[in-house]
Amino acid sequence: MDFRSRVTSIEHYHLIDDRPDQPNVISCELTVSGPFDLDAAMQAARQIAPRQPMACARLEKGHWGRRYWVADNQSIEQLRWETMDEAASDSPRRVDLWHGPAIRLLMQSNGETTRLSFRIPHAAVDGVGGLQCLVEWLIAYHQVITGAERPRLRQLDVGQLARRNHLRLLSREFIAKLWIQPIAMLGASKFLLREVTSLSNAQGDEQPLDASRDFQYLSRDISPDALRRLQQDARSAGATVNEFLVRSVFLGIHGFLKAAGRHQEGQWLRLMIPINIRDYADRRMPAANRASIVQLDRTDRDFADPDGMIWGLNYELGNIRKWNLEKTFLLIVRCMSVVPGLIRRSTRKKVCRATSVLTNLGSPLDRVKLPRRDGKLVAGNLIIEDIDLIVPLRPLTAVGFAAVRYAGQQKLTLHYDPIQMSGEQAKQLMDFVVDELQRGYSS
Repeated sequence: MDFRSRVTSIEHYHLIDDRPDQPNVISCELTVSGPFDLDAAMQAARQIAPRQPMACARLEKGHWGRRYWVADNQSIEQLRWETMDEAASDSPRRVDLWHGPAIRLLMQSNGETTRLSFRIPHAAVDGVGGLQCLVEWLIAYHQVITGAERPRLRQLDVGQLARRNHLRLLSREFIAKLWIQPIAMLGASKFLLREVTSLSNAQGDEQPLDASRDFQYLSRDISPDALRRLQQDARSAGATVNEFLVRSVFLGIHGFLKAAGRHQEGQWLRLMIPINIRDYADRRMPAANRASIVQLDRTDRDFADPDGMIWGLNYELGNIRKWNLEKTFLLIVRCMSVVPGLIRRSTRKKVCRATSVLTNLGSPLDRVKLPRRDGKLVAGNLIIEDIDLIVPLRPLTAVGFAAVRYAGQQKLTLHYDPIQMSGEQAKQLMDFVVDELQRGYSS
């Protein structure tokens, strides 16, 4: 398989501090029961590699400092499952994009259960794309183990990757809303100028920029009763479950800061929300970085009315969707890329860009065409017992949250940087957020 494509502006932005040997990583952690077959796992990984060139690509330098994604048969052959012990000497999170494929496959077994870790640099693939790779691997593994006919996968066109950076600015829909974009970009300037609160314990020059450290995370299940109440509250308020999740994270962080004595009057809290921008025209595109972000700011006057906050979030996120404002961030990054070195200088600044991150990927395994047992996915000789999604963190953003539903259970995962936040603080923060989530909506 031959594939060569120039690194786009948003992909360059996600190469933290312009360090391809220390990329920011998205991870999906699976807990499985059953006799994990390492040879079958490798066969499955090699089967999906030709369909997903970005997940198996490496970086290559071109003329004039340009960089290109390159995937070839040699890089595919370097794919292998590593035990955590093997990888420990070089940090299991570290991926060097100059050498070998972007994807990293790790495993850890205690004899009864096995933890499988799929790690892909955010510069190459976003969360939706990473889950696409995972689902195809599960299907291929099931077929290798059972010998059954593989369910028909969607036909993909590698050529569409050349259009992964297209925003379709000349589409009729976008042109009709073009007039609002300069206003949105002007409004976005406040996000660049406003100082937001960091949850990091480190200050100033002590705050690290190294994205290669292995991550720590906490995971909590939301009770089925709380989930049903959350869905009912969302319907009665005319809002979405995701907006209630956003509200709970804001309130939880606010409560955590007050309990820790770190709240300051007038301080701003900011959540960074990833937005999937794939549409019908992208249905045959392999996994790629095809996402944007929006940023939501809240301060003391918003927290004075916790129930009323949901109306503000519903209005703001509704307008973002209505006016295609999720593309504003991508337009800004693209403008920055015109000035040589501007993105690099921006990402190196020791400034907190967001208090936290929240991504909600819904129920990504619900439609996978594999057998189930007690609501849990069965892939060959494995039962998928649990799934955790680990969001990447920008430098100086100490924590990030991910929400996912699996086997009827709503899960919330908190990823934290152990240098910027202690494990005990992370647990306290998670408690505050889950308490807010389960408290419900009183209006």
